[in-house]
Amino acid sequence: MHYEHEKVECIRLDDWATAVRLDRLDFVKLDAEGAEPQVIQGGAQTLMRFHPKLVTEFNPRCMIQYFSGRPQEYYSLLRTIFPKLILIESTGELSPIPNYEWLDRRIETGKGWEDLLCSF
Repeated sequence: MHYEHEKVECIRLDDWATAVRLDRLDFVKLDAEGAEPQVIQGGAQTLMRFHPKLVTEFNPRCMIQYFSGRPQEYYSLLRTIFPKLILIESTGELSPIPNYEWLDRRIETGKGWEDLLCSF
């Protein structure tokens, strides 16, 4: 495989929200190719302040391969911030996620990643 590298400027969500004096946040879509835990950590204060709905990709392979991440820790981080974690089925239906083991089985027996809806 051939990958191109490009530098991009980044800012933590918490820092950006402060800088622009954000007064409302309803929805966040997050797909960072395995860096989702870092994004959530950099925006935790903003997420807890505004309680937006979050749709996030949960892709253990990218997390491990590109960031030496631990998928179960990302799941725990999401659970710490969001009381409700729901799997978005390919049909558009929503399935509550009872625990990490259930999600892990779905990912292993499915397409290798899933989209989650996280809410308050």
